[in-house]
Amino acid sequence: MIISVDHGNKSIKTPNTLFTSGLIVSEGLQGFKTDYICWNNRYYTLTEQRIAYLRDKTEDDRFYVLTLFAIAKELERRKIPETLDPIDITLLVGLPPAHYEQLHSRFEQYFLRRCETIDFEYNGKYYSIRVNKVLSYPQAFAAAVTQYGILKTYSVAYIIDIGGFTIDVLKLRNGHPDLAVVESFEKGVITLYNNISSKCNALYARILEDCDIDEVIRNQPTVLPGEVQQMIRNMTGDFLSEFYNFLRERGIDLQANEKGNHKFSHKCSCLISPATRIFTSVTHFYDFHDSDVSLHLTHGEVELLDNSNTHLTCDAICIQIHTIP
Repeated sequence: MIISVDHGNKSIKTPNTLFTSGLIVSEGLQGFKTDYICWNNRYYTLTEQRIAYLRDKTEDDRFYVLTLFAIAKELERRKIPETLDPIDITLLVGLPPAHYEQLHSRFEQYFLRRCETIDFEYNGKYYSIRVNKVLSYPQAFAAAVTQYGILKTYSVAYIIDIGGFTIDVLKLRNGHPDLAVVESFEKGVITLYNNISSKCNALYARILEDCDIDEVIRNQPTVLPGEVQQMIRNMTGDFLSEFYNFLRERGIDLQANEKGNHKFSHKCSCLISPATRIFTSVTHFYDFHDSDVSLHLTHGEVELLDNSNTHLTCDAICIQIHTIP
């Protein structure tokens, strides 16, 4: 059985599930109806309080347990009955491109665990699994492969993967990676959340959680006072402008040449769903699999591919990061 898991700094994702990268460990059940796993005589429960950033997620067992949650949720989604006979699993995982060479072997062995049988309880059901193969991929390029037939027709393309803590940038030439531009910057959306929380505490003596910030950025109902909401919106706009300038300083030109009509802007329009990939017909491919994105579309040609496989055409694209779900 093949199961793919994206180990984000803010969220764990599979093809069918998404949950925050946070755990509470206890010696027994807490008495509340929440998802839990019992493994090695310890109980683990998911929480919205995410784990602090780890460049190397193999430092302890927390991301392994989060992976057990991801596998269990996929088994449940696929209606696999509980069993004490080991289920053989091929696990697909990803790493930031700039970290791949240093970390991929350690990351694979972390999950492989010498192909040992792992027995655990998930929400009262008992499972036995054996991870017999782990395949790791550079995250940004793995996303681009899904559109390789299109990307190989362009002499230059950029893949920009905006995650929780890192922004990964990979340059393609005729669909092939240009290893001169493979970078991961620690400037993801979590940095925005941390800055907002710190400033709010300093100015208004109010401690914000990520979900409070999410509500404002997504224009959802919130109990936060107006001045706090405005501060969050202003800082989000500043974050986007800084992101745009940061990429330009590194030679990633989001403004097309004089013959093109395509440009990157930080104006805001309609909100589209997470896990959206945007490919512009000139030179840029954006993978926002961790983020909600706001788009402003005008005349020209841009192809938008989302979970419903909707295709739109237009001429310019204006992108604003809203939040990680």
